[in-house]
Amino acid sequence: VFGLDDNDLKTIRCIRKYDPYDDIQEKRWYYLRDAWEKATSKYGVEYVEQKYKTWKGKPMSYEALYGWRQTQAPISASLWDYTRQLSKWTRKDGSEVLVVQRAIVANSMKVVFMCGFWYVTQSWTLWAEVLRSCGDLFNQMTLLLSLRFATLPSDHMHPYGYGSGKWGFNALSGGIVCLFGMTALFNGIQDLWSPSMPHHLYWGVAMCVGSALFDTYSFIPAYRLIRDKAKIHQTSFFDYLRNGTDSTSVHVLAEDGAGVVCSILAVSCMIATHQTGLTLFDALGSISIGLFVTAVGTSLFWRNMRLLTGRSLPSDVMGQVLKILQESEMVGSYHDIKSLIVGPDACVLKVEVDYNADRIANKHMDANDMLAKFQEAIAGADHKAHFHDLMMKCCADYQSWLTIERTKLETDIKNIIRKYGYHTVHVDIENY
Repeated sequence: VFGLDDNDLKTIRCIRKYDPYDDIQEKRWYYLRDAWEKATSKYGVEYVEQKYKTWKGKPMSYEALYGWRQTQAPISASLWDYTRQLSKWTRKDGSEVLVVQRAIVANSMKVVFMCGFWYVTQSWTLWAEVLRSCGDLFNQMTLLLSLRFATLPSDHMHPYGYGSGKWGFNALSGGIVCLFGMTALFNGIQDLWSPSMPHHLYWGVAMCVGSALFDTYSFIPAYRLIRDKAKIHQTSFFDYLRNGTDSTSVHVLAEDGAGVVCSILAVSCMIATHQTGLTLFDALGSISIGLFVTAVGTSLFWRNMRLLTGRSLPSDVMGQVLKILQESEMVGSYHDIKSLIVGPDACVLKVEVDYNADRIANKHMDANDMLAKFQEAIAGADHKAHFHDLMMKCCADYQSWLTIERTKLETDIKNIIRKYGYHTVHVDIENY
């Protein structure tokens, strides 16, 4: 505004703080009166007054110069906008995508082979396996779509992104598993009233063995991915299965694990039917597979619904956050701490903090320098104006110190939460 270059700005005092819209790059904020005095000594009063009137349009006042940034107005996104964004999708987590793509390949091949084997054997147990495989294939495609949807960039309507949308798709996937499981259950019950003897036992056994191999092919990478994520989140494997935020890999693991169990049930029931000559075992096999698949689908659906309804960070993570607040000398007390998981790797934490003003001032203020400035302010002819200016600068300085300490506290909290696998962390510290 006043034509000052970098060398001139280095000679006057500034406030260093972070832009609220960019928490990485530090900004420098200068006092208006200091910039005015520096420009006056360099260019003269008339030049500076003319520049200031052109820029501000009002007389000079004793105030600190603050900036702001105005965001765009919120806009509503249409279905076409979402579709266009999905078409531009770029993979952010290749491991999850690889697991789902591998499951799609395995289930596609399995559906083709199992339909042929069921046509040969005419077994209701194998028909239940065909239905389960079709459901798995449809679900894997749904999971792949959820991965694309979760990578959509955040906007005004969804400031924390679309990561939670993955849980919505996965809840739908769990419902589909339930639907196919209940269909197999209904067919098994129907077979009790109109029994039929399955044919070609060896073909049926071969189909079940092949199905188990296909399921194992996609089960192994899902298991490895969940094991690695459990280590990142510093929890056990089974605890991550129950409460982990990556529901996509858990779905693949659960569906393929259920596939192996169902293949074993199908083989057992077919052998029992041929050995005893009772079609009851074939019907019971279809009923057992239907019940088991329905139970798996229900658990997956409920797991994603718990994530969608909003869940806080694990207690061990919150314990580390509380430890930071308790050990900070700049925090007098804290209240109303809350957290919310808003995506597979994103969370929000809010806390009200009462800062220790004495310790903040002792850390950042030089008493001798401040005393000299007070004496200088009251010694001049216009001591009232200079004293008023000094008081305003002191208030601005304290606000700057408060911002520095709050930024440091937010950074410490973000770093400790990121150690547990949450890459996107939003921390909101309010002054109590």
